[in-house]
Amino acid sequence: MRYREPGGRAGRQREASFEEKAQADAFAEQVEQAKAHRECVSSAGPVRTLVDVYREFIDCGERVNGSRYQYETSLRLHVKPYFRSLPIGAVKPKDLYGWLQWMVEVRGYESSTALNRYRTLSGVFSYAVANDYLPKSPCQHVRVGRRQARRNKRKVIHLPTLAEIQAIADQLPGPYRLLVWLMAGCGLRIGEASAVTVQQIDFAAGTLYVDRQITQDGESPPPRGRGRRRSRSAAR
Repeated sequence: MRYREPGGRAGRQREASFEEKAQADAFAEQVEQAKAHRECVSSAGPVRTLVDVYREFIDCGERVNGSRYQYETSLRLHVKPYFRSLPIGAVKPKDLYGWLQWMVEVRGYESSTALNRYRTLSGVFSYAVANDYLPKSPCQHVRVGRRQARRNKRKVIHLPTLAEIQAIADQLPGPYRLLVWLMAGCGLRIGEASAVTVQQIDFAAGTLYVDRQITQDGESPPPRGRGRRRSRSAAR
């Protein structure tokens, strides 16, 4: 493709070639945006894809292993299957709306879950802008809100009976049956229930102190929330 640097007819003509049409379209969009801001762009090197920039975003800075694992999982399950090799400069607001709809209607996620994935992707685009991969983020023109997600999520919550809890526990191998009762009886998350030790239990007071958890990557950070340690009444 041929393009002209900012400056009207006085700008120098340049030529660039790309293996895929999507890359050429993305570069053409960057040229037009740069011309509007009277900036210069170069076609040196391959056009960065959204997946590549997302990986770079994961690797930059100091991230706890739990966050890194979540970002990598989202990239593998949500971003890469939909955007594939699309250059980051070719992503439009309509693509982001389509992606949100795809996660809910095709993948079956709740609206709130899709919104959380979008917030991470928005951070990736902000990272791209800060590193001059993009002149501006397409997220600036996307309007989504947690209030709408919560409105769509309204459902009747069914609390299981003791018989139903027992039925679930009976279907699990012996070592895992206690997890069901810890979560049902003490309100623990599965990571917190998996980390329970005898030292956390005050048998005299009938209290379980929750001060650790096991995450998906095997780490044992303090529980989430405002307090690093909380107590739960333990059934005797």
